[in-house]
Amino acid sequence: MGTSLKGYKVGSPSFHYYEIVRLLKEKGYSYYNVGGLPSANSHKGLKEFKGRLGAEVIKSAEEVTNFMSPALSYLNPFLDLKRFLRGIKFLPGIIKRPIIVFTDLIVQKRDKY
Repeated sequence: MGTSLKGYKVGSPSFHYYEIVRLLKEKGYSYYNVGGLPSANSHKGLKEFKGRLGAEVIKSAEEVTNFMSPALSYLNPFLDLKRFLRGIKFLPGIIKRPIIVFTDLIVQKRDKY
């Protein structure tokens, strides 16, 4: 959700989130997905805002999507390999790290955005 500077000054996003949550609660819903956050720390204000709403971080396998366009979609196996390696706990970092660094060079750290 975004708004103008004037909208932020008068608290428009907070008001809308409050009204959405209030309506959903009246209808019996228990959860509301307020959306994700990029893994970079550049969105500290957004994280604080969502935290004040009561949001909790839930790790999800769907938090990073593959490339959709045909030319870039050929890089998806590298993204999959990188995710797979990060998920393996028994493989030492000395083996995983060079492969992950190499795949980062190929996919331009796509899963950081």
